[in-house]
Amino acid sequence: MKRDIKFFGVFRQHMRNASLELEASPNMTAKELKGEIKLALKDVSSDLNPNLVEISALSTDKTVLRDTESIGQASTLYLLPPVCGG
Repeated sequence: MKRDIKFFGVFRQHMRNASLELEASPNMTAKELKGEIKLALKDVSSDLNPNLVEISALSTDKTVLRDTESIGQASTLYLLPPVCGG
C-alpha cells in the first residue's frame, strides 16, 4: 500500500518537497517504516543527519505511534522531529 509521508520542522529545510511516497504494508511497525524513510532520505538530502529520523515521532492523523506499533491502514503518516521551546 502506498503511504504519503509528510515532513515537518528541520526536515522541510533540507528537502525540495514536504512529503514522500513510500510502499508499506499495514503490519509494518513504525520503527520499520522509519528505517525505510531513512533510506529514502539519503537520496533526497545529503545535508540531513539520517539519525534524526530515528529519534523523530511517526504519527497518523489521530495518534503518535510507538516504534513497536504497526502503522495500520493510514494512508498519510507524519514524521515529527524533536523540538524544544518555552
